[in-house]
Amino acid sequence: MISKGRNEQALKTLAYYHADGNEADPLVQYEYEEIKAAIDLDRQVASTVGWKTLFATAGNRKRMRIIIALAFFSQWSGNGLVSYYLTEVFKTIGITDTTVQLLINGILAIWNLFWALLASSLVDKIGRRILFLTSAAGMVVMFSLQTACSAVYAKTQNDGAAHSVIAFIFLFYAFYDLAFTPLIVSYTVEILPYSIRAKGFTFFNFAISLSLIFNQYVNPIALKALGWKYYIVYVVWLAFEFVFLYFCAYSAFLGSKLYTNPFYSRH
Repeated sequence: MISKGRNEQALKTLAYYHADGNEADPLVQYEYEEIKAAIDLDRQVASTVGWKTLFATAGNRKRMRIIIALAFFSQWSGNGLVSYYLTEVFKTIGITDTTVQLLINGILAIWNLFWALLASSLVDKIGRRILFLTSAAGMVVMFSLQTACSAVYAKTQNDGAAHSVIAFIFLFYAFYDLAFTPLIVSYTVEILPYSIRAKGFTFFNFAISLSLIFNQYVNPIALKALGWKYYIVYVVWLAFEFVFLYFCAYSAFLGSKLYTNPFYSRH
């Protein structure tokens, strides 16, 4: 209503739903002024900010570097193998019974939900940087152990090694869920100033789409051709992720609180 110039009607609507019709209520007045300020800022941004702004300053370039990296990390951390090709992973360790495969799939979904909810509750308590670094370090360890157990099974057909692979898949996802389930979207919009937030988030989703192309068309071919040896590629990549997060994202993690308020777009 306010964007269409129907300010009086907008004020009455806010008062009706939030203050029993009292247009002078402090909350109603605050909401009314906040909405007007946001709409005015949107109009100003639309006329002055373009796509080049995402890379126009050193600060914005650093934000975009982190955002693009998180987009690819969220899909290229080895989770793509389990998310899309878990059946093929099962085959590499001799689990071919469809009932067992379905059971593991279902339990894994519940497991992921639990860890994602837990991690969400810890974001403001222990901080984003700790969550990201713990997640990356844990994934390196667990995926390495998963790779080692897969190699043992391929050579010895040992059932214990196959069961260990399943255990390490669950532990890998526990660490993945610490950061990359609850934070990749919220952190992306958090570090972007209001003026470029929509464009930056669009770029983030575009990067995810590019990463999914690799998951869809490369992973199945490589997994079929190389089996467990393909996991080594992801072990190396996960180690790179940890190094990147440790050195390149340090100041942004500390500075994320600057962008929690969308109206402070010039910090």
